[in-house]
Amino acid sequence: MKRTLVLTFLALLGFTAAHAQQQFATLQHGDNISVFYGYSAFVEAHAAAVNGDIITLSPGSFYNDHITKAVTIRGAGMRRDTVANTFPTKIIDNPNNYDYFTINVDDNTAHILDIEGIYFDTYPFYEYLKNARFNKCQMAKEFGNDYYAYDYTQQQVMNGCVFSNCIFNENLYIYPDCSLNTFVNCVISSIESTDNSDNNNTYVHCVITGADYNNGTYYSCVNVLYDDVEGASCYNCLFVKNSNYGDLSAETSANNYLAPNVGDAAFSSVFATLQNSNQIHGMTTLSTEMFELTEAASAYIGHDGTQVGVHGGLFPFNPRVSTYRVSVPQGSTSEGNLEVGIQNVNE
Repeated sequence: MKRTLVLTFLALLGFTAAHAQQQFATLQHGDNISVFYGYSAFVEAHAAAVNGDIITLSPGSFYNDHITKAVTIRGAGMRRDTVANTFPTKIIDNPNNYDYFTINVDDNTAHILDIEGIYFDTYPFYEYLKNARFNKCQMAKEFGNDYYAYDYTQQQVMNGCVFSNCIFNENLYIYPDCSLNTFVNCVISSIESTDNSDNNNTYVHCVITGADYNNGTYYSCVNVLYDDVEGASCYNCLFVKNSNYGDLSAETSANNYLAPNVGDAAFSSVFATLQNSNQIHGMTTLSTEMFELTEAASAYIGHDGTQVGVHGGLFPFNPRVSTYRVSVPQGSTSEGNLEVGIQNVNE
């Protein structure tokens, strides 16, 4: 499918050769499409958007902005895609917002916040977030740490959200009012929870390199142990001991596996290329092969009959975006107007 919008000649006057190489954003509201250029393109598109609109970001870097609207945000991907020949879309620090941005979306709307294909090289802090979707996004910095909030009295709420094929390079913060969230085929560096607040969140086919495992429900995950597992419900998970500390408790559900060896030797026995948990911290480029299991570890079968970890299940880890529609400034028409096309690159 391809849709074309003809903008006025005035828009063409502002379109120079530099724009062809410059990052830009399109805002779609019904059949109307607006185009914004430069580092502030996302900020300007979000300011002009209303609930239900679609913001499409080209490859390149964009300043962050406080997200307050239930919009769809599409990027080119969290890493370079050599097959589609696309570069990542990055959200970076905004000089006006310091090094973080807040997400505060009212759920009194028929729409949800839906984000795909973004590399967040800045601190996302959620204040109020319900039923949102994050797909194929990478959080290079801590997600949800209230240290970065501009209002320290603000209560953090995140309910009913789904994260699929996402990467959390640093801590994922779970607070008491964060429940019924689902993480599917995600790579999570560390889960930080307070007051036993992780008891209603579910992790399916994830790789988790650090967590207390005091609460929460885990299906077919590869979990790194630093301490004993007490209180978490685990089903067909593979546990990797990072040290001599950490064992599966009697409360842990049955049908789990404990990898042989300890530390780097345990990692080598489980992952084909990942040698220790420190390798994913702050990593900007991740290959799909990084979290592939060794032939021996592939024999560990999850609750659904597929291998444990991010390459099993219904949504095997793949950073390539599935619904990205690229917006391409195509030049002027014979009337001197600028044409902008929106095209599904996977069709």
